[in-house]
Amino acid sequence: MKLSRFTDLSLRVLLILAYLKGKRLATVAEIAEKLKESSPLVIKAVHRLNHEGWIDTIRGRAGGIRLSKEANEYRLGDIIHQLEGGEALVDCEAPLCAFMTNSHIGEYLEDAHKAFYESLNRHTLEEMANSPEMVKVFKDLQIELDPPKRVWRRSLLCRTPEEIKKA
Repeated sequence: MKLSRFTDLSLRVLLILAYLKGKRLATVAEIAEKLKESSPLVIKAVHRLNHEGWIDTIRGRAGGIRLSKEANEYRLGDIIHQLEGGEALVDCEAPLCAFMTNSHIGEYLEDAHKAFYESLNRHTLEEMANSPEMVKVFKDLQIELDPPKRVWRRSLLCRTPEEIKKA
């Protein structure tokens, strides 16, 4: 089974939020930059994740996004099934497929489809986000658990001539 690009991106957003463990909020701009994705696509994913009730969005200057629940409460199979829409592997309704209606192929494919999600449901976001391999990926992407430090500078209007020369 092949996952859509949208599901892949949504899962990566959730993994980043699981890694952050609610220690700080992440921003759409930060996630887009780290994942090298366009902001509109990340916004679309965040909107869907919020609509599903999986993340909280906080507006404002100090706003951002975070998981709504603990990461161990999110099962991978349930997330992917919801994002992918849970459609059958093969659509034999239009046009009607003689192989699917007159053989066991439909049953076999449905069993495989269920097994795919059941297998993924043995794992949680927390388990995946905290695996040594993923922690290395997060460090390579320079995703920090601590909030980024803000540099405050006094306005040129408030500086003395000596401070302006030093800058």
